[in-house]
Amino acid sequence: MSLFQKKPSSLSERVSEVENKLKQLRSQEVHMKRQLEKAAAPHDFLSEIEIKQYIDQTIQKQTSVLYKKLSSQLNRKLHVIETEVKEIKEKLNSTDCQRNQSPSIYVDQLFLEKFENVNNIEQIGVRDLSGQLNIGTSHNSPRQNED
Repeated sequence: MSLFQKKPSSLSERVSEVENKLKQLRSQEVHMKRQLEKAAAPHDFLSEIEIKQYIDQTIQKQTSVLYKKLSSQLNRKLHVIETEVKEIKEKLNSTDCQRNQSPSIYVDQLFLEKFENVNNIEQIGVRDLSGQLNIGTSHNSPRQNED
């Protein structure tokens, strides 16, 4: 669209047409200045620093909630483990007390099926032998009483 689409016939028509276009341009200029002022106003948009602060606050809130949940879960699990450890220690202490007591065994009768008594005098390495040597079962004999 050019300023002069139709060729006006008179000079006054041309001047009025140019004045109308000038009014339109001025009104557009005023409108654009208002839009720029609104865009430049600090309350209409967030600065980069404000955006970073908002993001940091949001992250802190979410992480604090997660931290609280995880810490409560860990505390519960720790409590369960501590109670189990106490129970195990108590069981160990009771079994240690039982182990420290020596067991008593009473034998009424003992039967031997085979008894071997092996005496190898040669292995002893005796050079001189004096006295009396009893091999096997010794009974009081009249000879021993006389000596």
